[in-house]
Amino acid sequence: MVNPHSSQQAASESRFLKVSAFAQNATDAFFVCDQNGNIVDTNRRLEEFTGYGLDELVTLNLADLQLDLSPRKLKAFFRCLKKNGSVRIKRVAKGKDKSALPVEISLSNIPGEGNSSFLGVARLLEKESRELPDTNSIQVRKMEALGQIAAGVAHDFNNRLGVILGHASLLKKKTEGDESLLHSLDKIISASRQAADLAKQLLNFSRSNLERHETVDIHRCLGNVIALLEHGIDKRIEIRPRFGAERCQVAGDRSQLENIFFNIAINACDAMPEGGTLSFRTMVENLPHEIDGETCKHVCIEISDTGKGIPDHIIGEIFKPFFTTKGPEKGTGLGLSIAYTTVKRHKGNIGVESAPGVGTKFTVSLPLVKNDSTRFLPKKAEKVIEGSGNILVVDDEQSILEMAEESLQCAGYQVTCCQTGREALKIFAKKTDGFDIVVLDMMMPVMSGEELFREMKQIKPGIKVLLTSGYSRGGMVEKALAAGADGFIRKPYDIFELSRKVAQILSRK
Repeated sequence: MVNPHSSQQAASESRFLKVSAFAQNATDAFFVCDQNGNIVDTNRRLEEFTGYGLDELVTLNLADLQLDLSPRKLKAFFRCLKKNGSVRIKRVAKGKDKSALPVEISLSNIPGEGNSSFLGVARLLEKESRELPDTNSIQVRKMEALGQIAAGVAHDFNNRLGVILGHASLLKKKTEGDESLLHSLDKIISASRQAADLAKQLLNFSRSNLERHETVDIHRCLGNVIALLEHGIDKRIEIRPRFGAERCQVAGDRSQLENIFFNIAINACDAMPEGGTLSFRTMVENLPHEIDGETCKHVCIEISDTGKGIPDHIIGEIFKPFFTTKGPEKGTGLGLSIAYTTVKRHKGNIGVESAPGVGTKFTVSLPLVKNDSTRFLPKKAEKVIEGSGNILVVDDEQSILEMAEESLQCAGYQVTCCQTGREALKIFAKKTDGFDIVVLDMMMPVMSGEELFREMKQIKPGIKVLLTSGYSRGGMVEKALAAGADGFIRKPYDIFELSRKVAQILSRK
C-alpha cells in the first residue's frame, strides 16, 4: 500500500528540485532575503554579477551592495513591500571590485512565508542594452533624426502661430462693444494656444530633459485628456472618471504628463475594438520616493480598460523601445517607452496589471508637492500694460516683426525692427543709448541671437534684453539668462504677454 503522504512529499521534493535547478541556471540572479534585507540564499548568477562567493553573499545585507539604500530607506522599502506584495526598483549596485552594476531588482513575498522571507530577481540592465538588435540601433538613429526634424517643424509652426495669436490679440484690444466678435476672437486665441501646446509636445519628443518645473494639478490634466478623447474615440467606449485623490498637485511639466495619460488611454481604446469601458481613477498613497527611498505621499493614477488584455509572455516587454503588437503601419512602439521615461523624469513609477480577456490597468504614481499653496495658479488678466520708451526688436521672420512692432506701438512704445543680427548690431552700435530694451529672437541664421546678445553686452553691459524663442537648441536661452539677459518669453506670444513682460523688465532698476 502506497502512503499518500509519502507520494505528496516526493512530488513536492521533485518540484523543489526542478525549481532549484531552474533558478541555478537562470540568466537572472535569484536570491532570498529576510525582512531586514539579509541575504539568505542565492543562485550562481548573483555570484557572477557581484564577484562575491556564496559564503560571502549569505553574510551580506542588500545595503552592503551599495544600492543607495540606507538602513532607514531599507525599512521604508520593506514596509512598502509588505503592503503591496511586490516592488520593483532600478539602482546602481557595486560589485566586490567596486565596479558599477546597473540593475533592476524585483522583490515579492514568498507564498506561505508570511512577511518574513522574500524572493528577489536582479537583472543587469547594462547587458540588456548591449544586446539590442541591430534593427533597434537603426531605429534609434532614425528617431534621433526624426526628433531633430520635429524640433525644426515646431519652430516654424510656432512662428506661424505667433502671427495668428498676435494679430488676434491685437484685434481684441482694438475691438470694444461687439460681444459676438470678441467671442470669436477668444476662440481663435484659445485654439492658437492649444496648437502651441501641440508644438511643445513635438519639441519634447526631441528632448531628454523636463521642459519646465511647475505645480501641476493632475485632475486638470486628466480632465483635458478626457475632453480630447470624447471627441475622437469610438462612441461605444464609455469613459468613467473617478477622482478620489484629496490632493493631486505634483511638480513637473503639464504637457508631458498629459501626453503620458493620453498615450495610455489611446492604447486602451485600441484594445477595445468592439467598445467597452475606459476608467480613470485617482487616490493618494504612501510610497517610497524614487530618489531617496523615503516614504512620502504620492498621487496614484489608474487607467484601466475592459479590453482583450496583454498576454503574459509579452507584458514584460511593453515598456521597451520599439516594442509593438500593432504592426509597422499602425504603431512605432514608442508610446509606452516614452511614457515610462517621462514618469521616471518626474521621480515617479509606472506599472501594469493585465489578464487576457478581462482587461488592463496601468498605474502611474507621482510624488505630491509638499506645499500645495500654489495649487491653482491665477489666470493672468488679458490686459495690455502700456508704457513708454524705445525698443529694438530683432527677429528673422518678417511677419513676427510686423506683429511685434504693431503690438508694442499699441502699448505706447517707439519701435525699431531688424531682420538680421548684423543689421541690429550696426544700428545698436550707432545708437548705444537710443534703446531702453531689446526684444531678441534666439534662433536666427548667420548671426544667432546668442552671438548678438554677447556683442550687445560688450558694447553696453547694462542693456536690458528680453529673449524670445519657440525652441532653444543646446540651452542657448538658459546660457543667455545666466549671462545677464533680463527675461524670456516663449513663442507664440500675444500682445498681453509681450506688453506685460516688457513692462516688468523696464520697471526694474
